[in-house]
Amino acid sequence: MPSISPYEGIGEVVEAVTVDEANAFLKSGCVLVKVVEKTNIDGSVSIVYVLGRPRTQPPRAQQEPGAQSSDPAARALESLKWTAHKSGGGQWAFYTDATGNLLDALKPAADKIERMKSDPKYRLRVGEWTYGINGRFLNRYPAKGGG
Repeated sequence: MPSISPYEGIGEVVEAVTVDEANAFLKSGCVLVKVVEKTNIDGSVSIVYVLGRPRTQPPRAQQEPGAQSSDPAARALESLKWTAHKSGGGQWAFYTDATGNLLDALKPAADKIERMKSDPKYRLRVGEWTYGINGRFLNRYPAKGGG
């Protein structure tokens, strides 16, 4: 099975030189890519935070036909960067940023996310997928049966 690069979903890379600046980027939806120790010309050492801003649309291969584009919650769920489970059959995505806040892209589905968080056994059917939450991960599997 081909490996998907963790950087595939990054559309823009930004650098922050202070913790406050890095936190501001994280709150705006960026993800931490790496922390780099940089040796300056004068021999001093500083830390640089490299962050990535996720693409607003997933790669075409991950967009599913038949998604309910008129439903804002369905569009929000589809907009995530979905990664195939190694065991196959389903996909996963983060639904919060690094600070634990709901991703901005998922605000139209906030009530559905809260329902899944409050009941780990609850499964939500949207279009061709059944969604559930496990810890930090939003999971989806092809829905079984009709409508």
